[in-house]
Amino acid sequence: MNILPRLMYPLQMLPNSIPNSWFANLDKMFTQFIWQGKKARMKISKLQRARDQGGLGVPNVQLYYWAAQMRYIYEWVNPEPTNTWIDMESWNCGLLTLKNCPFITYKKVKLEVQNNFIVRNTLNTWNKMMSCFGFKNHFSLLAPIWKNPDFVPSCHDAVYKFWHEKGLDRLVKLYEGGAVESFEALKSKYSLLQSHFFRYLQIRHYIPKNRHAQNTFLEDLLIQPISKRFISQIYKTFGLNFNHSTDNIRKQWQNDIGEQIEEKVWTSIIKNTHRILSCNTDRETQFKILHRLHCTPLLRSRFGLGSPNCIKCCSEIGTYTHMVWKCCKIQHFWSDVKEEVATLLGYGLELTPSHPQNTTTQAAGTNLTLWTYKQHKNINKLLHRNANFE
Repeated sequence: MNILPRLMYPLQMLPNSIPNSWFANLDKMFTQFIWQGKKARMKISKLQRARDQGGLGVPNVQLYYWAAQMRYIYEWVNPEPTNTWIDMESWNCGLLTLKNCPFITYKKVKLEVQNNFIVRNTLNTWNKMMSCFGFKNHFSLLAPIWKNPDFVPSCHDAVYKFWHEKGLDRLVKLYEGGAVESFEALKSKYSLLQSHFFRYLQIRHYIPKNRHAQNTFLEDLLIQPISKRFISQIYKTFGLNFNHSTDNIRKQWQNDIGEQIEEKVWTSIIKNTHRILSCNTDRETQFKILHRLHCTPLLRSRFGLGSPNCIKCCSEIGTYTHMVWKCCKIQHFWSDVKEEVATLLGYGLELTPSHPQNTTTQAAGTNLTLWTYKQHKNINKLLHRNANFE
């Protein structure tokens, strides 16, 4: 896989704001390659999910690009003396300093940095990230108290500069225990003067009511230390914060087998889909079964391509569950699996399509879920020989 590194180099080096349409066209190319020019049977967004979330881990280039841009924003907020390029980028930013730019309203900060195309493009990408994750109108408590274009008095009143010099530099420092502290508490903590009480009322009025001291995960990424594999960690965090639900697939399996599948069991099934077998072909087969991508006789009949009956027993409707579990011909196969488990692992296995509740199995520390196939090579050979039911 040498395509992604070749793409990442220019995406990291060029300070351009890339439109969403460019990434959409790239996803179309990936889709054509994965499905070999045929009609896609699953959205690329599902394939781009992490393996633990029911996907195949196909690279999402846009998220990688965002992660690469986050690296520079992180260094803005956490500058080091060795990063001399920060001094170059901070030129012509108006009232603002780079470390405060991500926490100010995009409309205001865009006016301040409109003559600095590098910073402007980076902040444009930051704004796209905030919008994508549902934080477009987020009021950040990491915003500065002094020289904050959103809070006009701070740009003219020298008292807020005094607060800044005393350490009261961000809105979040006004909070204690999730709520804004009293003026007396702040005065004692930061050595403020009694004459500053009116400024305290001003800034308390500026902060929206019921705004608790809670940051977005994007803001947390900027203030938490990240040492190694920065882009990979950010990319993984992006993936975890998308709402990837596989409940619709779980409900379909529950309806087929007539039993409830617990959330913990379902999560284990998804994870084991890619972990039990070492062969990529077998993993692909498991993935297709999990997401019900095979064309069953019932589905083919709806397209006018044949009888809806099972191709093995020819007597019952070929639904997904029937083809994998209920068919009398397949039951002979599962009986062989049970015998192999008893011979090789030394304990009995209850033949059930749901997660086994056998205490002996749990004590052995082995997750034997019939939907995710078994880990021993001999059992895998049996499965590989009998799993082709298209």
